[in-house]
Amino acid sequence: MLCFVAQALFAWRLFRGMSVSVWISIVGTFLVTFSPIIIYRMSQHQSLAGQFLLIWAFGLYLLPSVRMRWKEWLACLVCSIAIHPYFTAMLSVFWLADAWKCTISTHRQRTRELFLPALTTGAACLGVMWQLGLFGAASVPSGATGFGFYRFNLNGFFNPMREDALLPPLDVGGGDYEGYAYLGVGVLLLGLLVGALRLLRVERRTSPACPPLRPLIVALLSLFLFAISSTIGVGPYEYELFSIKSIPALETFRSSGRFIWPIWYAIVILFILDIDSCIWKTQRIRGALFAFLILICTVQVFDLYGLTQSIRENMMRENAIPYRGIPVTTDKWSELRSSYDTIRLLHNPGPSYSDWKKVSFIAANWKMKTNVVCLARRNDDVLAEQAVKDDVTLAHGTFDPNTVYIITKHDFAALSLSPELQRHTVTELDGLYLLLPNWAGKAHRNTWEQTSLWMGIPEMPFDKTLSTAQKGEGLPYLERGWSGAEEGGVWSDGAQASLIFCTKERPPKEISLALYPFLSEGCPVQEVEIWVNGTQSATVALTKETVVDVEVTDTIWDAISQRHGLYVVLKLKNAVRPSDLGLGKDMRMLGVNLKAITVR
Repeated sequence: MLCFVAQALFAWRLFRGMSVSVWISIVGTFLVTFSPIIIYRMSQHQSLAGQFLLIWAFGLYLLPSVRMRWKEWLACLVCSIAIHPYFTAMLSVFWLADAWKCTISTHRQRTRELFLPALTTGAACLGVMWQLGLFGAASVPSGATGFGFYRFNLNGFFNPMREDALLPPLDVGGGDYEGYAYLGVGVLLLGLLVGALRLLRVERRTSPACPPLRPLIVALLSLFLFAISSTIGVGPYEYELFSIKSIPALETFRSSGRFIWPIWYAIVILFILDIDSCIWKTQRIRGALFAFLILICTVQVFDLYGLTQSIRENMMRENAIPYRGIPVTTDKWSELRSSYDTIRLLHNPGPSYSDWKKVSFIAANWKMKTNVVCLARRNDDVLAEQAVKDDVTLAHGTFDPNTVYIITKHDFAALSLSPELQRHTVTELDGLYLLLPNWAGKAHRNTWEQTSLWMGIPEMPFDKTLSTAQKGEGLPYLERGWSGAEEGGVWSDGAQASLIFCTKERPPKEISLALYPFLSEGCPVQEVEIWVNGTQSATVALTKETVVDVEVTDTIWDAISQRHGLYVVLKLKNAVRPSDLGLGKDMRMLGVNLKAITVR
């Protein structure tokens, strides 16, 4: 609702500030406020409905001003950073165009005066970006793909992409929905009216003073070219002009079709300004023109009715589950809050963590710091770096005494090797496994039940080779760092991969791992360190499929014997993404393919 209200306010400010008549301003505000592109975003990626920022930017450029509105530009850019980075990219182009305009308007006399405000604005925006985490785990990882696929199709202005519109849907490519920019029959009729008045050479009033438009035209043209991308889509056909390798900016803004939105609004604004200049000079037909404009608004509403209804039905469906809050054990969390000020998830997977709502609620309700938040995207490189730090934390037992750690069963084996584990407590609360550092010394320690670190771990049969291919018997023993199982086995994904076995009967003597290395011209050898129960047991350089045998000594077994298990870690020094080597679009960090496991 606020997006629509803000859209209307900034549109009204723009039109009235440019001396557009009241009634024409009402029509323009209506068409801008209820644009198909903002309504379309109500069904997905709702944050992209904050398109009032674009109207705000048009106003900052077009409204009369001798000086650049630095404070307002800063507010606009900061708002865009907090709403969605795509708007920040679009507004940055407008910002540069406005700065260029100011240098033209002042005959370059004040060019030097622009430097300090521009530097300050840029630094402030970068600071806000950093504070909101846009350079961390939420950033797009290297090797992300999609630029050229999520583009604007050249039929986009006339393509409703729906059967229930007045115009028939046209064929498009698979990702062209991101470039949805249907003008609507009403706006198209408005364009025809403008064209007809131009052909009839209807007299126009003298336009009010207008700022230099060349910078704005260059900005809009740049956005248009980026929107269509390097692979131009014309209906169901596409034409690749040139191939672009991995560039961070293109990876971050891979849905380039969204950059067509400023052009959509520019078209409507241009039509409204042109119509307004005619209305003032056409006294005899002014009433007919106003009636036609009302008809245009009516047709636009009717054309978009199917789109709005589908969104309404989806939001108001009868089977929707009402929000009833998040049930948690209040007295227990209040007790924890008296001893800890942070709740942290070890080995945070990013957006795929299913309990983020619960943890975020707990952190907010009890005013605790946390690393569990809602992320739209994840940067696997950043998360992998943090995972290594989390491994060190588990291995050395360097737990922050003021932090409650959320762990999973995948952490149990590594945790069992942590020194001075007896000082800490592992317990289950509200479906979460918690590690409570130094809980043995807390006042209420006796009221918490200790969780077994080997619960749920299947026992490993001796002298039986278990496959790790699809539906293989060895899959339950895989822990972290593995990709999905395939016909030939399972690939490691990252710099480290681990396995866990429970062997309660008697100590094993040997572990055999059938490994197939990922090799290429850029990666001729895979160096693998094999650690068992915290001890480096083998180091191999793989150049072909090899069965690696690792002896389990008494020292290795004694490190964890009281818990009856083996924790095996493969450290892969030369893991690499095929996409980084130009070998397709596979973004997994491949090291070895584990084909089978045998414990003797």
